[in-house]
Order: sequence, then C-alpha cells, then structure tokens
Amino acid sequence: MPSYFCNILILSLPLKLKNLAMSFKKIEDFIIKHNLIEQDSTIILGLSGGPDSVFLFHFLLYLKTKLPFIFICAHLDHEWRKESREDVEFCRNLCKIHSIVVECKKISELPIKIKSRGSKEDVARNYRRFFFEKIKKKYGAHAIAVAHNQDDQVETFFIRLIRGTTVSGLSCMHPLQNNYVRPLLETSKQTILDYLKEKHLTYRFDATNLSRDYLRNRIRLDFLPSLQKIDARSKKNILKTIDSMQQIEALIKGTTRAMLSKITDKNNTLNVKALLALDDIFLQRRVILEWLYFSQISFNISTKLIDEILRFLDNKKSTSHQFNTWKISKKKFQASIVKASINPHH
Repeated sequence: MPSYFCNILILSLPLKLKNLAMSFKKIEDFIIKHNLIEQDSTIILGLSGGPDSVFLFHFLLYLKTKLPFIFICAHLDHEWRKESREDVEFCRNLCKIHSIVVECKKISELPIKIKSRGSKEDVARNYRRFFFEKIKKKYGAHAIAVAHNQDDQVETFFIRLIRGTTVSGLSCMHPLQNNYVRPLLETSKQTILDYLKEKHLTYRFDATNLSRDYLRNRIRLDFLPSLQKIDARSKKNILKTIDSMQQIEALIKGTTRAMLSKITDKNNTLNVKALLALDDIFLQRRVILEWLYFSQISFNISTKLIDEILRFLDNKKSTSHQFNTWKISKKKFQASIVKASINPHH
C-alpha cells in the first residue's frame, strides 16, 4: 500500500487507534533507519511470553505482510518459578496458532554450566545468549531479535551507572549490536501495554518483576517514579543523554578500531606487546573492548572484565584464561579468542 494511503488511513482512525498505528509506523522507520531486518532474512525472536516479546511477536507478524522474511521463536525456561512450565505452553500455543516455528529448552537441558560472575540476572542473560546463538546457528539465521524497549534503556543506564562502567557502557543498548537487533528501543512500555490491551492480546506475567531483590526492579519501581516526580522531563532528558553518549561512543570507536587494525593480524590475533606499549590505560581498555566486539562473543561490559583481561595479558606465566563460553589463549606475545570447550559438569 502506498505511504500516502497509509497516512490517510491512520488519520481517519480514532485517536487511540491512530496513536497505536503510528507506533507501528515508528518501529518500521526505526528498523529501516538502522537496517535491522532485511528482505529474505531469517530472524530468531527471543520469546519469553511477557508483554514486550509478545508485542514484538505480533509486530513481526504484521511486518511479514509487508516484507518477506522468516522469524523463528526461541524460549528458554529458567526453571526459577513453578509457573515457568505455563510460560512454555503459552509460547508454544501462540506460535502454533500463527504457524511460527518455536524452539523451547530448559536451562538444565543446555550442555553448559555458566559460573556466576555477578548477579543472578547476569547468569540468566548469559544462558539466554548461549541458547539463542545456538538456535541462530541451527537455522542459519541472520540475527537475534530481542524486545528491549525505551524504558529498559533508561533502567540500563542507571544500572550501569550504579555498578560502574565505561563510556561504552553508558551508551547502553544499541539497535544493532553483534548478532542482536532491538527494534523496540524507541518504543515505550506504555505503548506496548496499550496495544496489547486494545487488541485483547494475552501475555504472561512474571511475578519476579515485582521483587525488590533485583536492582533493575528497584530502579523501575522506586527510583524512576521518584525521579519523574522531581522533574517530569527526566526520562526524556536521560534518553537525550544516552543518544549523546552513543555519538561520543561512535567517535571513540572509529579511533580505536584504527589502532586495533595496527596491532592485530587478519585472523584477529592480538599483538600483546604492542597493546601494553600504549601509554594510555583508557586506550588499552578501549582496544580490548573493540577486540572483544570484533570477535563477536557475548560478554557484559564492565571495567572489571576489561581489567581482568589486561592483567592476564600482562602476566607472562599465564597462557589461557576462560570466561564462561569463550577463552583467551596466549603464546609468544600473541593472543587469540576461541570458544571454550563445553563441559556440563564444570
């Protein structure tokens, strides 16, 4: 349908429906702007059964009517709650109704045991990444779509600020990052909930989202509402700050990549002597960060992790160091990143 007629159709709708239709148009424009989903591609959708991923599921169904592509759902049961079995069945039934392929697994069924290097949330995130990337490989998919929204972005900013992070960390989540695409980063949680309510679409509710045991929930339930009361412009201005941080990050990234290309070979093997010869610790950290990105491995951004890698590289006695599903091997001042061998008993 030509865009002119689409706009006429939107303008003729009642106000609430008009806003919902415009939100879909906004997501389409966001996808086009960042080249997130291409024609004839295959996308893996991380489907939890919660409102965000269910909204993205229905948006992708809509998008398929305009753009030929395939999406396959992947659901990981964390086995934290007794209701998680019902989440699995919900996702299976949703996909069955719409003839979408779905892959479901329990954490206990994965051929890996991920050690805790932080919060329970971080461990769960690493399990999901392992599972999603395994499904991506199985289907030869081009990317993994996750349903992080605008509110998640603001929460992430404060989580990283509180825990301590790099400039890159404060740039938060990006629309396209390694194997992951985030089509909803400019879509608010309220827009998602309004759409699901208006269309009478059901979703699963995770009671742990109300638990103040988790930092993200305390930020969402306590801190951000208080901040909004102090100044109603806070969310808008925080998002502007994140956008500025992403522009700064892009500038730094360009400089760092130029440096990285000088001290790595065509196989992405790092010259450790050349790295340690850089007289600026900030530059060393950034080169390591870009090296990890270029290697397309999953990791949580933190100064602690980067410094741990630098200490290992500077240790003449150590030859390998493992980080969950990947490790760095070092020989004669040459370092390379490889997938770690998977042992379900360790």
